[in-house]
Amino acid sequence: MTGAEIEDQWRRYKRLGDAAARDLLIAHYAYLVKITAGRVVSKLPPSMEREDLVSAGAVGLIKAVDQYDPSRQVKFETYAIALVRGAILEMLREDDWVPRSIRDRLKVLEKTLTELEVRFGRPATEEEMAEALSVTPDEYRKIVMDTGRTSLLSMEDILVGGSDGGEKLHLSDVIRDDGPTPSIEVEMTERRRMLGRAIDR
Repeated sequence: MTGAEIEDQWRRYKRLGDAAARDLLIAHYAYLVKITAGRVVSKLPPSMEREDLVSAGAVGLIKAVDQYDPSRQVKFETYAIALVRGAILEMLREDDWVPRSIRDRLKVLEKTLTELEVRFGRPATEEEMAEALSVTPDEYRKIVMDTGRTSLLSMEDILVGGSDGGEKLHLSDVIRDDGPTPSIEVEMTERRRMLGRAIDR
């Protein structure tokens, strides 16, 4: 749509309540959702797909279209991106099972570790990290243990092999399963059925 056509759609929606104009505006600005989703998160958590971000962003875009006031002379794209980004971040926070305090502590740890590595030209020791954080070595170890719990991985997300260009397998594909195979389970079920019929006779 041209600039004049977009303005006309805004007028039709905001002044006349035209639902078709609203749908056209949402479709026209849908590209903002994909752009914002790509900028907000470069690497997704294992439990989430990029479509999840787009869905959350679409909710933000719809909210932006409904709440936007063209008379305020604020560019819609700027207003919409803020709401789309907020909706995506809110969904990521809800999906994150790790408490925010631990996430904040992890950021402080990473920042301090980086600063000490730059200063010393080598990885910092536990004592150096504890001193920089103004805690005892025992308290530092507890912080590391608490934040370490944020690194849990799904077995479906761990890949093994494939370094030589061969097939990559999930860890869950190669772990031994001591339980009965499907064929054995079918055979056992059939045996129980036949035994039951024999007892009935």
